Amino acid sequence: MKTIKTLLLILPFVLLNTIGHAQFDMPKYNRIQEIKDLQPVVIINPPNPDIINKYDRKSKPEVVQTYEQLIGNYNEAMKIAMKNFWTFNSKEVLFKTRVELNDMLKDKSQRDKYFIIYCYSEETSYKRDFDWKINKGGEQVVGTYTHFAIGYPDEMPFYQVLLHHLLPSATDIGYFISNANYKFNYMLDHKDDYDIKGMVDKNAPILSRKTLLILQDDVSPKVINDIHNYYPCNIKLVADSEMVNEVMSGDSSFAYVIHSNGSTGKSGASFGSIDMNWVINCADGAILGYTQDGTDPVPFTTDQGLRKDFFQAIGNFCRAGKKR
Repeated sequence: MKTIKTLLLILPFVLLNTIGHAQFDMPKYNRIQEIKDLQPVVIINPPNPDIINKYDRKSKPEVVQTYEQLIGNYNEAMKIAMKNFWTFNSKEVLFKTRVELNDMLKDKSQRDKYFIIYCYSEETSYKRDFDWKINKGGEQVVGTYTHFAIGYPDEMPFYQVLLHHLLPSATDIGYFISNANYKFNYMLDHKDDYDIKGMVDKNAPILSRKTLLILQDDVSPKVINDIHNYYPCNIKLVADSEMVNEVMSGDSSFAYVIHSNGSTGKSGASFGSIDMNWVINCADGAILGYTQDGTDPVPFTTDQGLRKDFFQAIGNFCRAGKKR
């Protein structure tokens, strides 16, 4: 069986716009304005008794233990991320299971008082819990493709990101909460001119003062010894555990890299996606730089890792910041 650590700390975010779904990169301004005065409810996941009973009967207590630990760690990471990063409004954050939320909303007068922050599975529904699953051999706990989302109860979310992998890690959760919080605040302060490029241009000087954290396994072996020839600012290759610690603590000394997949903005038969790498400020989730296929050299492939093209492109943001 894979260790808990391996299961929890896998793969970075992938962002993807889905046809017919809500905005993924920047939500609509009026939605952000509306929830400013509402109370956030974070949906936490209880263990599924059917899964526990199934594997208890099969005498696989280690699978049940892994399952319960993963859910417990997920719930705890959501609480830590909200405590450390959520400043968008001053309302008390509630942590409720889906059943508890539904009980709260039986009183129809309460339905307009809340918005929800949650995780749901690609194969289920935005109205259901994240679908934790165990594979047929009972060897590990997995999930299906997963969305982090923000929206109103019983409605399609108005903001979400797609995790194009099986398990939401602590780094994923820290990224999602901090970046959503930053974007929402930024939008309210820039009603008429909010966009990703403008945001990054404003933040460029910040990157030059940070140490950039990158997972060592994400870097191509061909450039691992020559990174400083391409990137002019401080950089540090780290293991999964250190990345999680710095992201979740919001250490102001660091920024980090998240690999993602973004929409071309087209729909229907012309819908497509582009590879993205975001540079994120640990302290507040701000976007400090990015590369994308079609604008910069393709910087990332799963078999080769981050290449010199990536470090040169991100280095340009760092150099621009140093000149200001």
